[in-house]
Amino acid sequence: MRPKRRLAVDLKATANLIGALVKYLGLAVVFPIGVALLYDDPVWPFVATGAITSGFGLTLERATAGAASRVGVREGFLVVTVIWLLAAAFASLPYLFAGGNQLSHPVDAYFEGMSGFTTTGA
Repeated sequence: MRPKRRLAVDLKATANLIGALVKYLGLAVVFPIGVALLYDDPVWPFVATGAITSGFGLTLERATAGAASRVGVREGFLVVTVIWLLAAAFASLPYLFAGGNQLSHPVDAYFEGMSGFTTTGA
């Protein structure tokens, strides 16, 4: 008889890695801030998005500090899935903060954020 395999996922290590990646995703908002300054557009939606995103990532990373850094295939699948969903969620924030009629609904903003990360366009 075969030994039973453990199907568990190390959630603490996974959350730690997700926090680190989200933290750096928040730093990537520096580029849209530069473009907004160049075109004399409002900057605050990008600053707020960067602060919220980096703050969330830093908090998650600090809360799971000391986690084992051994991330296997199962954890990798979970990290990629959660990062795609979170990246689109955080990418929708500038649309919601800037207002406007077209992307003022959270579902529309999330769809646009996801299409931006997947480069599928809308």
